[in-house]
Amino acid sequence: MRKFLISSLALILACGLGFAQENSAAKGGNTPPVEQINYSESIPYQPVKFVQPEVKNKKKGKSNKNPDNDQQIAANIPPLNVESGSVASIGEKAFKIPVSVFIRNGIPVANLTKSDFKVFINDREREISDFEIAAREPLNVFLILDVSPSTSNSIEDIKRFATELTAELKPEDKIQIIRFDDNVKTLCELTNDRNLVEKAIKKLDWGDGTSLYDAIHSVLQKNINPIAGRKTVVLLSDGVDTTSLRNSYETSLITAEKSAALFFTFYLDTYQDIGKIKTSPGGFPFPLPGGITSRPRGMDKMDYEIGKQYMTDLSRLSGGKAFEIMKISELKKADFVNISTVIKPLYTIGITLPDALKAERLQVKVRVNRPNLKIQARGSLIVGGDK
Repeated sequence: MRKFLISSLALILACGLGFAQENSAAKGGNTPPVEQINYSESIPYQPVKFVQPEVKNKKKGKSNKNPDNDQQIAANIPPLNVESGSVASIGEKAFKIPVSVFIRNGIPVANLTKSDFKVFINDREREISDFEIAAREPLNVFLILDVSPSTSNSIEDIKRFATELTAELKPEDKIQIIRFDDNVKTLCELTNDRNLVEKAIKKLDWGDGTSLYDAIHSVLQKNINPIAGRKTVVLLSDGVDTTSLRNSYETSLITAEKSAALFFTFYLDTYQDIGKIKTSPGGFPFPLPGGITSRPRGMDKMDYEIGKQYMTDLSRLSGGKAFEIMKISELKKADFVNISTVIKPLYTIGITLPDALKAERLQVKVRVNRPNLKIQARGSLIVGGDK
């Protein structure tokens, strides 16, 4: 009996000691300390592929199915393996990555130096070859405005948006006003003459169709890419394409990825307004451009979800920012002051990368060695192939 009591007591003590050790470990006594994250990072861009209906034009014998473009949709461009020597390199190419850094409440952090930054391409750190304070340079602002039928109820608000925003830019900043529906029209060339800008804004009126994807491709190729200096695109649209015949969601994004322009997109939800527009004889909520016979996009809630994602993708891949506007009429002067500040990148980071014979995608991530910051930077690059 005595031996049984002694054995029981020893077992209890052993269990108690084990519990104490387990409890101590649970409190961190024997557990390695959790690594503190002492940096902030931007978010790389990952393409999203959408299947969209074909828009047929019997009159012109065209459709939005372009075999050359469709062979190279965004989701299928392979990543470039910058670590291996397997890439058919044709030399090196310099790239500039615009970066803005904000405290969580939106206040810019303007006192950083080159040593505060790191750049990762496909998760591999790359040497920073150049560093500039970009905020000191004048801006070239391309204001692209959606005047398609879905925005017709908001045309005066769109004019106000353009007027208020351009008024907050610096006198040395140049502005170009571009409108689009099923076609693209430049209302004033790049200028810092505010009188010309004001006259161009007053010309805005709504038209037929929404060739957003064609518009983005065309404006980048013809208006933006040939211009030197800092290029900022401000796009106001619901993001819903209904009549593009030459470009798709994916191919227009590829054009943006190859460009050095930053996109700041302002998503205007016009879904409720579609029902207010007089129904045309063909049963569509807006008149169709000549020859368009099939059911257009832009009538379903899913079309608007895709449109919103498109606007987000444009901003993320380029290093800009996506905004969502419920009602332009509710925006105050302070909002436009804030927008004019945000669309000016604070820094420009230069890196050099191997070029390639075919188009290949690179994911970009920018790190700042301070915690709890918001990093706004280009999310991807496309190197090689047809420039």
